[in-house]
Amino acid sequence: MSILVKESYENFHHLKHDSNKQFQQRDQIIDNQRIEINQIRTQLRNLEQIIEEKEKTIQQIEQGHLNQLDQLQINKQSLEQQTKQLEKRLHEYMTNEEKLRQKLTKTEHLLNEANQRFINEEERVNCDLRVEKAQLKYIESEEKIEKLQQEFIAYKNYTSSLLNKEKLLNERLQQLFNGKTT
Repeated sequence: MSILVKESYENFHHLKHDSNKQFQQRDQIIDNQRIEINQIRTQLRNLEQIIEEKEKTIQQIEQGHLNQLDQLQINKQSLEQQTKQLEKRLHEYMTNEEKLRQKLTKTEHLLNEANQRFINEEERVNCDLRVEKAQLKYIESEEKIEKLQQEFIAYKNYTSSLLNKEKLLNERLQQLFNGKTT
């Protein structure tokens, strides 16, 4: 029995040693796994931080995009309002332009009528002026004729007077000559 005990004891030692070795290996594996787990946890925490930072960045970007979208919608509404106002003003301008065109057409028509009346009136006035000028020339001619007649009468009287004086002078001269010769 002693051999058996000895063998058993050796087996036990051997088993114990193997078992210790296995335990050490397991402990080593467990330690390695713990280290890996800690590394993985650290990596996981780092990844969680990175994910958290990325999520914050994404939220900031999304918020920025939402703000931009809100601003774009506000700008769109403002532009739509401005477009409506411009369309309204354009319609008013076109309406006013049409009214002004109608007024212009009416004014041109009235101007043409006024020009025609002016031309007719001018022709009538020109006729009246020509008649008036002819009357003035006639009156001037009559006045000239009358003046010439008066001058003629005055000249005739003057020449008659001179002839009478010459006759008298001739008669006196004849009397003087006749009286001296006799």
